[in-house]
Amino acid sequence: MPPARHLLSRAMVVANPRGAGRDAVLEGVERIAAAGSPEDYLRAAARDGCVLMPEFEGAASPVGEIFESTPASRLALEMALHEETERRALDGELAMLEGMWREAEEIASIADRLPDLPVPEPPRMAVSAARFRSEC
Repeated sequence: MPPARHLLSRAMVVANPRGAGRDAVLEGVERIAAAGSPEDYLRAAARDGCVLMPEFEGAASPVGEIFESTPASRLALEMALHEETERRALDGELAMLEGMWREAEEIASIADRLPDLPVPEPPRMAVSAARFRSEC
């Protein structure tokens, strides 16, 4: 993750301290979908001068325009930032499962090539009855 994305993803804890309700989540998803993709949403936020925090006491932020600084827009930004991380994690899990599946297939293939031999009897100790009585 480039440094700016990493920093921004950490800043979202401050920008969205209370999380969001169902309606804000749905609106955030709709905003990302309307942009086309999470990456497109991030580009639009950067292009429009996204400011994470809302206006304070009527004063606009000197950093840039307010990018619809509503809970839903901030949540959409957070979701877009984490989408790539979640996708990579899922890809990693799938790769791990695929590796485990290939290993199981290899073991099954080896087992299929083994000859069908009867299970041998376990070895038995020959002990005479007289010796058995003396040891007890």
